[in-house]
Parts: sequence; C-alpha cells; structure tokens
Amino acid sequence: MITKRFDNSKVFLAKTIFLNNRLSVYRKYILAAKEAGYKVCSLKEFWDDRFSKDKHFVLRHDVDQLLSATRKMFEVEKKLGVHATYYFRWSTIDKKLIKDMLDAGFEVGLHYETVATYISEHNIKSKEDLPLKEMQDILKEEIKKFRNEFSPNMVSCCSHGAQENRDLDVSSNILLEDADYSEFGIQFEAYDKDMYEQCNIYHIMDCNLRFSYGFAYKTNPIDGIIGDKQNIIFLSHPIHWKLTFLSWIGDCIRFVLGKNTYSTEREFRRIAK
Repeated sequence: MITKRFDNSKVFLAKTIFLNNRLSVYRKYILAAKEAGYKVCSLKEFWDDRFSKDKHFVLRHDVDQLLSATRKMFEVEKKLGVHATYYFRWSTIDKKLIKDMLDAGFEVGLHYETVATYISEHNIKSKEDLPLKEMQDILKEEIKKFRNEFSPNMVSCCSHGAQENRDLDVSSNILLEDADYSEFGIQFEAYDKDMYEQCNIYHIMDCNLRFSYGFAYKTNPIDGIIGDKQNIIFLSHPIHWKLTFLSWIGDCIRFVLGKNTYSTEREFRRIAK
C-alpha cells in the first residue's frame, strides 16, 4: 500500500524525463488506486454508479493533439483491465483508434470547442456578445454528427479550453450548464454541476512535468488515494505522458537548465461564465 508520494523528487523527474517513460508512472497510479480499493472506471461508468458508497478512480482523457501517446495510454489501460473515457476534438479524430476503444468497452465522446470557434469566426470581443441559443443549436448538430459518424452510443461530451476561452474568460460548457441534456441527445457533460457538487469529487488535471511534478492544480493521484477521497476524477492528456522527440529534447534541456517549477497554488475551477 502506498503511504506517501513517490513522484515528487528531482530524481524521479530526471528518470521520467530522460527515459521518456511517464506511462509507466501512469500504470502505477492505476495499480495504486486498485490496491486501495477504488473502482477504476470510465466517466460513464462512474455516472451510472455516482450515488453509491463505493470509491471511484475515474480515468478521463482529453485528446487535444493526436499523437502515438493516445494509443499507448489506451493499451496500458486495456492491459490492466480498466476502462477510460476519451474525448476527441474534430481535429484529433482517429477512426481506427476510436473503433478499437469502443470495441474494448471504453467511452468515446466529443471534446467540443463551440464557443471558442464562434468567438474566432465572428471576431467576438466581449462574452456579453455571445448568442447562447445560437451556439447551443450549433453544439446540438455537432453532437449529432459525432455520434452518427464515430461513436453511436455516445452519452457525454466535454468542453475544450482554447485561447479564445481564456481571452474572454468563458468556458464552452456554459452551453450545457443547467440545460436539458436530452435536448442535446446526451446524458451528462463531463463538468456536470450536480455531479461535482453532490458526489464529493476530488479533481486532478495533469500538465507537463516541467510544472509541479506534472499536475496543474494542488491535487494529484497519490495524495487523493492516501487521503481516501471517495471519488477521484483524473483528467489527463496523452500528450503529457509520452513526448515527441522534439518535445523530449526540449524538456531535457529545460531540466538541465533548472527551468522546472516545483509547486503550484492553482485551484481547480469547474466553469468560467
């Protein structure tokens, strides 16, 4: 049983960065959760079981860039006999990979960026100028298209955060906040308000290893497991777990030059309206 973090030392960082082997660390997180009695599951599986007294370690991935790391992460999970949820942007869709995931019992949904796209296409300068109803209608069509072409049994989707969202401080998931999901043809949104408020969620998000040992907020898998948090949602991006050659070279150089940041005060924020 793990009783303290094993992933927050400079020796750990050096080995992980130079060997480019963070996927082996990801495997350890899953095994640690299993050993601690967590149900390791997809977001859909958690949604169906969210009001139980069981402990859940929920695997959710946002595929922001389509790299070999996505399939490698999927293979790690499949070998461990667990399921995860993968959200694909329109620009990162891989039909073969999605089919393989669905065949293995994984959940696949749309990583929608409707608000950011609308801001860009219409040169919006203020969030007060965003037409909520029009964007919701666009999202309904996007969901329908994604389901028809890639994921017939899709039950959820998840907002993507782009620079346009950050510039106006508005999240794409405002389109589904307090909305009737049935009108969109889904059961839930990944940042569902009631789920986060009622189900004792401990939310983790990864980032590059250069920052806070690879986690964006003041939360991480091991602290969550040691703290016996009931429901841990572990959001990770495959791009951070198996680097491309050029990214690997850059991270090695930054580490040698002492450019890493070892702590963060950043708090998780579910939605920006």
